Amino acid sequence: MDYSRENSRGNRRNDEEDRRRDNRRPRERGREHEQQDLDQTPEKLRFIVIELVMPSVRELPMSSSIYATLVGLINVGKSDIAKAIVTETSEILQQNLNVGDWREVKLTLKFFAELTNANVIQPETLLKIYGNLLSVLDEPVIKKRRADTFIKIVLSTLPYIGKRLKDREPTKFEQMLNKIQSYFNARTQQSQFG
Repeated sequence: MDYSRENSRGNRRNDEEDRRRDNRRPRERGREHEQQDLDQTPEKLRFIVIELVMPSVRELPMSSSIYATLVGLINVGKSDIAKAIVTETSEILQQNLNVGDWREVKLTLKFFAELTNANVIQPETLLKIYGNLLSVLDEPVIKKRRADTFIKIVLSTLPYIGKRLKDREPTKFEQMLNKIQSYFNARTQQSQFG
């Protein structure tokens, strides 16, 4: 019997087991590191939203669905993080509304639509946001340019979320569309007679 051959096989098995064990350790360390990353302070979350997510949504608007999906996946494990992201994004939306940066408002609203698709925001909440924007149509003296801007912003985001809103909140969705249609009808009549 050749004991050297048996020993070399045994050594190879031991080497393979050691390698497998060593390969598991970095994964376990990686999981611990990922968990630490998810347990972030509010300041770190603010940094993530302001410095990473929102600039990416602005500069690569076609990728907003990817970022929304990422937030949705984070939401499954850590809903407080997703909540912080939504809160921070809401503040960014309000700041952009205050300064009249309509492109940023549109991109942020599109991101909200994608967050709704990712089950981070409820459809009712998005319809409330739309309702707040369209409240300009209820003002006693409607400024055409302002109303047109808000309608354009809302309508530009509907292709990303319209079907879901119609399926989940058909009555509220129809009311919103009827409100927009009424505005256009009144405007058309004014231009014909005025």
